[in-house]
Amino acid sequence: MVTIRGLYSATLFVEDLDRAAGFYVDMLGFEAETRSARARMLRAGEFRLLLHVGGSTPDEQHLHLHLAVEDVDAFHREVCARGARPEALPETKPWGLRSFELRDPSGYLWEFVQEVDVSGTPGSGGVSSRPCRVSMPTSSPTLASTTPTSLASSC
Repeated sequence: MVTIRGLYSATLFVEDLDRAAGFYVDMLGFEAETRSARARMLRAGEFRLLLHVGGSTPDEQHLHLHLAVEDVDAFHREVCARGARPEALPETKPWGLRSFELRDPSGYLWEFVQEVDVSGTPGSGGVSSRPCRVSMPTSSPTLASTTPTSLASSC
């Protein structure tokens, strides 16, 4: 039987291609692979992210993804140092993930996760992991309009 090796790529539809690509390269450390007038292919490890101008805009909760990082707390500090404003500080979930969320300039909500051992933690239920998400809001707000001013404490 042939098995699935992993997620190869995801496509996000954006209004401002240069701004979106700049966010992923400058704030999150993606590398630019290819570019055209209407698209940019970016890469982080083995994962590729295609940013494309236009296209359909799914309702919120239409797309659910997460990105795994080696050290979620260190990654949180890095993105804050680069000027990003995560939704909150990293937090450990009872199902075995430590994570934080961050919106891109197009309004996509990314959750960055690290698997952690929660065995013996009250309320953990013994579950080692659970899917996390990337969500697209029904509108495409800019980063400034989706980032509450009270988020300064998340960095």
